[in-house]
Amino acid sequence: MIEVDYTQLPTGIYKRISIEEKTGRGVSIEVQNHLTTGYSNLKTIPIIDTYTDIGLSGKTTDRPDFQRMMADLRSGRIRCVLIAKLDRLTRSSLHMLQFIEEAERNDWRLISVAESFDSNTPSGKLVITILVAMATFERERIVERITQAHNYKVTEQHRTVSRPPYGYQINKDKKLIQNPKEARIIKDIFKQAIAGTPPIQIAKEHSMNHCTVLHRIRNPAYQGTYAHKENEVSGTIIEPILTKEEWDEAQEKIKKWSKPKLASPKN
Repeated sequence: MIEVDYTQLPTGIYKRISIEEKTGRGVSIEVQNHLTTGYSNLKTIPIIDTYTDIGLSGKTTDRPDFQRMMADLRSGRIRCVLIAKLDRLTRSSLHMLQFIEEAERNDWRLISVAESFDSNTPSGKLVITILVAMATFERERIVERITQAHNYKVTEQHRTVSRPPYGYQINKDKKLIQNPKEARIIKDIFKQAIAGTPPIQIAKEHSMNHCTVLHRIRNPAYQGTYAHKENEVSGTIIEPILTKEEWDEAQEKIKKWSKPKLASPKN
C-alpha cells in the first residue's frame, strides 16, 4: 500500500466507553480526547468529525456513532479512523478482522495511539490481530470469573441467587425458609398425591392448573435440594418441607398420571 501523507488524510476520531468503564475501570473519554487530539496535532492530521459512544459495549457494532462513522467511511467523507486504544473500536476479533478487510478493499486507515501502529503496515496488521485476540480472551476470562463467583455463592456460601420456589421465602441470610401459608399447601398437595389423588382433582381443590401441580410435585426443592445449573446443594441453603421418603413416594405415585393419554372423542 502506498504511503499516505497524513496532512491529506481526512480523519475521524472514534471514542467509546462502556457502562462498567464509566465507574473508573477503563479509559475515560477525557483520556481518549487527550491522546487522539495530541496525536492529530503532532502529525497535522485533519480531523473531519468526532464520534463518541457512551455506555455501550465493544462486543457489538450496534452503536449509533460507530455506525455513523462507518457510513462516513463508506461515503468517502473520511478515510481514516484515529482511536486512543484498540479496544475502543471493538472487543471482538471477528468484528476487527472484518473492519480491516473492508479497510484494505477501500484504502481506509486505522491508527491507534496507545499501541503505536497503523493498519497501513504489515506489522500493524499483525499487531491488530494479536491484540484483539488478547482482548477477546480477557473478556472471556472475566465472564468465566463472574460465573465461578456466582456458583461459589451457591455451593460454598450457600446463598440462593434466584426467585424462591412456591412454598419458600428468602430470609436476611439469603437462605430459603418456609413460607408458612404456602408450605401448608405444598404439604397438602403431596399428601393427596401420595394417597393417589389425580393431579387434575388436586388442581381443582387448590385453584391451580394441573400442570402446575405436577411441576411442584416434581420440584426437588421441597425435599431440601437446591439445583443451580450443574451444582446441587442439599439441606444447607434450603429448609425441607418434606422428607426425602415422602418426596420419592410422590414421584412414584404421579408417574402413571404423567403418561400421555389419547383424547376422548367428543359427542
